[in-house]
Amino acid sequence: MKNLFDNLFVLDLANNHFGDIVFGKKIINEFSKLIIKKKINAGIKLQLRHLDTLIHKDHKKDKNNKYIKRFNETKI
Repeated sequence: MKNLFDNLFVLDLANNHFGDIVFGKKIINEFSKLIIKKKINAGIKLQLRHLDTLIHKDHKKDKNNKYIKRFNETKI
């Protein structure tokens, strides 16, 4: 029996959806078409962040921190 993890490609859907659910679904659909067409052993990794607890309350509005800004802009 083949190991499901042999030659596994993990495709990452991090913040590249730009906070847009429709665009995120489009990315997943395009990845899926490629995976099927090329017969690639792959999975799509989704990230979930609880921004209410991830970012300290004293830093939620920090516009100088590019990571906080990006997390807030891409929140779904």
